[in-house]
Amino acid sequence: METKFLRDKRFWFASFLITWAAALQAHMMWLRRQESFQEKFGTTKKKTQEVSNKEDKQSKDNLEEFHDDQMISEYQGKDEERLE
Repeated sequence: METKFLRDKRFWFASFLITWAAALQAHMMWLRRQESFQEKFGTTKKKTQEVSNKEDKQSKDNLEEFHDDQMISEYQGKDEERLE
């Protein structure tokens, strides 16, 4: 009796349909929780952009300082060569 039941296509279709419906319900609950969190705490997109812009500016400043230091050291090297 059980083997006949497991071979029945209607059993597998019903099982798949129930599993799919449960997964869909879980997904919808997860989306609702995400929206609730966003409403409560707001979006962090603006804060993330501000931090990113600040880091980009710091990186650019650091690169300019490195370039300036490199230029100074090259210039000092040329002065030492002239003095010798």
